[in-house]
Amino acid sequence: MHSLIGAFFYSVLLLQDASTAIELDDKEHALALMNPYHAKVVALREENLAIELARMQQLDQLVRTNFLEIANDKKMPAAMRSIVLEQANQTLNSTDALNTARLKTILQTFSWKQIAAVRPDAAGNAFLIVQHSGDLEFMENALPNFEQFAQKGVVNGGAYALLFDRVAMMNDRPQRYGSQARCVGGELVSYEIENREQLDKRRADFGMQPFDVYIKGLKNTYINSC
Repeated sequence: MHSLIGAFFYSVLLLQDASTAIELDDKEHALALMNPYHAKVVALREENLAIELARMQQLDQLVRTNFLEIANDKKMPAAMRSIVLEQANQTLNSTDALNTARLKTILQTFSWKQIAAVRPDAAGNAFLIVQHSGDLEFMENALPNFEQFAQKGVVNGGAYALLFDRVAMMNDRPQRYGSQARCVGGELVSYEIENREQLDKRRADFGMQPFDVYIKGLKNTYINSC
């Protein structure tokens, strides 16, 4: 027992001596390398984080799938559909609020860099929570991280483009990638787009399909939502 305690404190001293050369996000892993017991704790904690983010993503998508299925149910009487849609919308909004609050709490312990390193899908799952948070400051703070993730292939470029456009839209600026649309006169139309002539090139740079194909698919998905 004493030898284990001694080994632990020795590893801490080594870590402290090297702390000037180790970034904060890397200290846990440096300590894990020097102490196998701590390595198990770190691994289990990261596994739990990945599982939790995956469940949050599943919930995020479930409430949206439910909303769309109700909106597109032509067999349901219009009056009834309106009532059920209102309830589904409340559930969606409350789910987004809970997911956002939880992700903010997670970010008090884990950095974005650590989240991205946990598992290949972890950053992508967290992205959906940020994207649907409706919290402009939260989204703006996360945006530079997702730009780096997109450049490194941690998340697909479309994720960064979606977040960039939503932040621009919420700041009353033209969007850059044409990902955001709204209902106008019963029809789904895109928000204003900057430098429209270069739109498809910008989209291609992030591996996104041409805008005309994208907006057509969007209209088909939300055919009864406007």
